[in-house]
Amino acid sequence: RASLRTGAEYLYAAPDLGNWKTLTVGVQLHYELFTESIQTTERVPYSLGLYAGPIYSWLDGRADDALWGEDFEGSSAWGVAAGAELNISHNLLLAVGIEYVDHSTWSASLRYAF
Repeated sequence: RASLRTGAEYLYAAPDLGNWKTLTVGVQLHYELFTESIQTTERVPYSLGLYAGPIYSWLDGRADDALWGEDFEGSSAWGVAAGAELNISHNLLLAVGIEYVDHSTWSASLRYAF
């Protein structure tokens, strides 16, 4: 099954030596392959999902210490995200992803749904 997924994430951090804000918004085309069918929840693994699409990332902040302070802003705003999600069962998911906006970052997660 194919779907179009959107998401947004906002982060504000204020450590001792400054602060920064980031906003990331993305739209991904997601394609999920099921072991047999969407109703067959007892199969292991249950499904494999693949996704890719554009993202917009914004960064703004300020670094301060006892002698100086400097404002900073991200140099690039548009990028791409891609990844894979292995649904080990209908409620347990293992995911890996990569984002590229001026440089690459990766993530991995394990999620359990109650």
